[in-house]
Amino acid sequence: MRFPVLRVGHLAGLALVLMLLPRAAAAQSAIAGLVTDSSGAVLPGVTVEASSPALIEKVRTAVTNAEGRYSIIDLRPGAYVMTFTLAGFSTLRREGLDLGANVDLPVNAELRVGAVEETLTVSGATPVVDVQQASQRAVLTREVLDALPTARTFLDAGAIAVGVKMTAPDLGGTALGQGAYLTVRGKSSGDDSVEIDGIDMRIANGVSQSGYNNFAMVQDVSYQTSAIAADSPGGGVRINMIPRDGGNTFHGDFYLGGTRHSFQGNNITDDLIARGLPTADSLQKMLEATPAFGLPIVRNRLWFFGSGKYFDYVAHPAGAHYFATNEPGYTENMLNNLSGRLTWQATPRNKIAAFMDKAFKTQRKTAVFTLGANTTPTVDWGSAVSDNDPGNFQLGYLKWTSTATNKLLIEAGLGFNIFHTVYNNGLAGQLQPRGSAAWFASAPHQDLITGTISGGGCPSPITARQPAHVFSSAVSYVTGSHTVKAGLQYRTSRYVTIGSGTNGDLVQQYRSGVPSSVSAQPSPYASGQFADEWAPYIMDVWNIRRLTVSAGVRFDEFYAGTEAQNLGAGRFVPARSVSELHPLPRFFDAAPRIGVVYDLFGNAKTALKFSVSKYSTQLSALSVLGFNPISSTGDTRTWLDCNLVPGTSTCSSTILPTNGDNIAQDNEIGPSNNPLFGSAVAAVPDPNLKREYAWDWSASAQHELAPGVSVLVGWYTTRSYNTQATINSAVTLSSYLSIPTVNPVSGQPVTIFNLDPAFQGKVANIVRNSDINHRDYMAYEASMQARLKGGGTLLGGWALERTRTVTCDTTNANALFYCDQTGNLSQSIGTVSIPWRNEFKLAATYPLPWSIQTGLSLLSYPGLPLTVNWAVPLATLINKSATVTIPVIAPGTSYLERWNQLDVHVTREMKTGRLAIRPTLEVFNLLNTSVVLGQNMTFGSALGRPTSTLQGRLMKLSAMIKF
Repeated sequence: MRFPVLRVGHLAGLALVLMLLPRAAAAQSAIAGLVTDSSGAVLPGVTVEASSPALIEKVRTAVTNAEGRYSIIDLRPGAYVMTFTLAGFSTLRREGLDLGANVDLPVNAELRVGAVEETLTVSGATPVVDVQQASQRAVLTREVLDALPTARTFLDAGAIAVGVKMTAPDLGGTALGQGAYLTVRGKSSGDDSVEIDGIDMRIANGVSQSGYNNFAMVQDVSYQTSAIAADSPGGGVRINMIPRDGGNTFHGDFYLGGTRHSFQGNNITDDLIARGLPTADSLQKMLEATPAFGLPIVRNRLWFFGSGKYFDYVAHPAGAHYFATNEPGYTENMLNNLSGRLTWQATPRNKIAAFMDKAFKTQRKTAVFTLGANTTPTVDWGSAVSDNDPGNFQLGYLKWTSTATNKLLIEAGLGFNIFHTVYNNGLAGQLQPRGSAAWFASAPHQDLITGTISGGGCPSPITARQPAHVFSSAVSYVTGSHTVKAGLQYRTSRYVTIGSGTNGDLVQQYRSGVPSSVSAQPSPYASGQFADEWAPYIMDVWNIRRLTVSAGVRFDEFYAGTEAQNLGAGRFVPARSVSELHPLPRFFDAAPRIGVVYDLFGNAKTALKFSVSKYSTQLSALSVLGFNPISSTGDTRTWLDCNLVPGTSTCSSTILPTNGDNIAQDNEIGPSNNPLFGSAVAAVPDPNLKREYAWDWSASAQHELAPGVSVLVGWYTTRSYNTQATINSAVTLSSYLSIPTVNPVSGQPVTIFNLDPAFQGKVANIVRNSDINHRDYMAYEASMQARLKGGGTLLGGWALERTRTVTCDTTNANALFYCDQTGNLSQSIGTVSIPWRNEFKLAATYPLPWSIQTGLSLLSYPGLPLTVNWAVPLATLINKSATVTIPVIAPGTSYLERWNQLDVHVTREMKTGRLAIRPTLEVFNLLNTSVVLGQNMTFGSALGRPTSTLQGRLMKLSAMIKF
């Protein structure tokens, strides 16, 4: 049975307790400040009103405390008017304030003695220096998102934030079929948090997937990259999307855009062709149609906003072709959405919001899941691609917000993200009847040297179900000097995969066309993992004159297990039956988060900031996959296409008709390297295993150069702790035989290590914390943001950074090559020195005469690091059943060329009555660069062959009709 967890009654009880605590709410944005008289004396008791058409309740109110401070939290992004009223003083009205998502906007006021009936109205630039939060963030409003050349996903738009990187380029939506992710400051995308309206929307495997969401539903997006508060789990990019609301008028827009192959430049070069890439990544066609509208169902009470989306994209991956005819290969991605949001002001103090986005995705002839190839030019488009059935992706939430008093805010929400899909095994008719002659003869082929793959789409047809559900509650208590927030977050997820097996239950592997090995598959398999995560937290923002201290602590509890399974026998595995397991200990960790901001001159124009935060590594149901006895991990065994001496990897003298027939028979396959393969846990955790975590430190200074213009310089560093290492306790470094040979790249002598035959197949893997292994990161950054006169915006910055890893805690002697990038350990078999590298970002929008709006985005990333992996020839080895692959160049010595991408956007608005029509021209990769983004890194004839490139200059036409 499932491990014990707190039930619904416990959950409700905990939520009620938290709601009764004085605490701060899970606010989206806030306006706060100090009210004084003309002499500088603080004014308590001032009534402060924030009004905006973005609020369904129209007005939110606060009263200044004894120190003259006020704070209004949980405000939606939009244009605001602030009104300050106190008997005996003139009323002050502050206009022209633009509030973004997840922003603390400082608005101070000075009241003059006079009659209340007298109102003084002032307007000015919205403050651009945050004197409340130590975090660094970029906020993109709907207007900016529409004016920038983007892929129309709110995740990819965050690439312009300093320090943030994309895992793949996305020219106008060309990566939407298999979405790219964001990373920041040496961390992985698994450390990111994606929220919608403050509610966690990660899928069950912990990935922050938002590339399949409907862009028409986006109002504002905040990208926070440092000093993340205790109400969010991860230390990567915190992305919070605020959905669009309906309103008191019928309004909306209709987007229609697309492009085709004739609108794209050819950026293939003689150098790419000479390196083995005949054709570059390119587009065949793209079409998107997205209607969206909002309206009042009941004026000032119930609003609705909804949208639909149709998206069809056909691409030619770099070098994709049919082996038999050499014709080019194409892949098609279709993504459709139905989305909606309801906002109900149930009572003057209680609001309920509901949101849902349902996506339908289909892929035709894709190589994304082909043995991990990810659309390399060496995939046979006639036999090694797959047609994947429509995926059922849907996410949403139900959220209640209560402004119990002007000091007390209560929130509670339920969210879900359902991610179900089917990855087929190649094309229709490829999978042969199990055990038939055709089944044995039709196994997939993979050449380890040239990288060519043919004969099957992926190791097994896979059905994947990944439901995740979250509960979040919070209470905020605001006094003006203090904003206290306490809350509880609960997340439960399940990750289930079912695979029936590919032809032959193996992949035949070659070295330059010569049979070398097979990757035996433990099919059929079905594995299920589940996880429960609890996270109570408490935090306080304390204003002490010019000093603001943000202090909080988050308590992360994680408990997970694997489900019971009963499976039949396969070619390489017996029938298996396993019960439910709880392999990991229950992790419970405290993560303090501290930020300090000092308003240097007391005018909210110069802020000194410092933060130190601990982040527990984000875990999920997928985190226990490695401890599940039912695994899809293959076992590499020798195969020389000859009859072997039983129990060895040596060809016998017996000549059989099957010798040399290019079919891997059982008598031709060498012994297993893992006796636990497919039927026992591949690794067990150390009883004292602890959760990984990292400490982040930052120090920065932000200054307002001119109204609406600010600059920031900062220093950031991260170090990981409790890094987990998988140790095979059945062997030691002395279990390997030393073999002197020659490095094939440098020509210098090198010693490799071959497992002693006496230790062949001895596996006792233990996962434990390492005192040696870790990752460290450091960066220096400078950035600028500006609201330009005339309505323009500017975001930009530069970063100099370095990431280093240490992985020397191992019993695998070959894993010691270049294991310490800090230059301390094991340098005798691989000296490492990692250089500092820099990136640059610039994004700008600006209105021109005749209602023309322009925008540009410039990304300049350093190229990814390269290595060269050498599969040591079997003739060199003593134990030919234990293959050896080692890196033969040092990390930090070779990189891909720099990725520079310039995109531009030009639109002109034409109005007729209530209609506004915006025809738009966007050009992506304006300079038509053909930078290589990936290449073959296996030593041999295909070394250096490009596998993906930046697509050529792409012109995209669209029109937006607003009403």
